Amino acid sequence: MADRQTIARYAITLIALFFIFSPTFVLDGNNRDLFFDEGGVIEVASAIGYFLCVLLILYKGKINYLRKYYYFILLFIMSGFRELDFHKRFTTMGILKIKFFTSSDVPFTEKLVGFLIVLLLLHVLISIYRNHIRQFIEGLKNHSTISIGVFIVLLLLGVSKTLDGISRKLGSFEIEIGSQIAMHLAALEEVLELGIPMFLLLIYYEYFDKHKV
Repeated sequence: MADRQTIARYAITLIALFFIFSPTFVLDGNNRDLFFDEGGVIEVASAIGYFLCVLLILYKGKINYLRKYYYFILLFIMSGFRELDFHKRFTTMGILKIKFFTSSDVPFTEKLVGFLIVLLLLHVLISIYRNHIRQFIEGLKNHSTISIGVFIVLLLLGVSKTLDGISRKLGSFEIEIGSQIAMHLAALEEVLELGIPMFLLLIYYEYFDKHKV
């Protein structure tokens, strides 16, 4: 059953995300860019959040958890580095784009490294799905706070990915949105992405509080 204290933590975190987002309406120019642009405070905080998840897992779960659920740690490390734009900082273009593998402008060695990274990511995602999807669904049915937290993470992930490049996506349907709205939606995307590691920390705090590894 859902723990009221944990649900309260989730609610407080959502409220905190709203307050983190609210300065987008009052900041402008360099001050706003400092917080909400790529490489800004929010994005760096997201990366730090993922690395804190890794540290929490290693500290609480130790080698036993690492051996059994190594793929979670790999996912959080990769997510942290992605927030720091490592997926495109050292290559001709982003390795998660199909064009990266089809373009003649990308050297073969980059394609090989990119392919291996994508292959590792697929292994991680498939491992998580195969080993935890039933437990996740059962947890939702039983109102498990861990499963509820994971659901919130998936919701934040889905909405943030939908907002990513929203102007371009809507433009393909000949729908235009104002520059101000696009700016606020971009800020909302960054804040929602920050919420993902914040909730992961709460989930793991709850998990290690209730499970001996």
